[in-house]
Amino acid sequence: MRLGSEVLAADLYGILDVSERANREEIRRAWRLAAMRSHPDLAGADREQAEQLMARINVAASVLLDPERRAAYDR
Repeated sequence: MRLGSEVLAADLYGILDVSERANREEIRRAWRLAAMRSHPDLAGADREQAEQLMARINVAASVLLDPERRAAYDR
């Protein structure tokens, strides 16, 4: 599976603040917490920056929660 260069350059584990050994449940909990803290509807004045951060959080979660994509990212 091929991942885009933006995804490969990002620290997906750092975005969600989980270790590389985190299991699926830990990643899901971290994604929900990060999403609640960074949701654009709650951002107030800086909605554009919140939308960008939320997009990075969602990409990190989608890659790390999919076993095939996570293995490709880890390689």
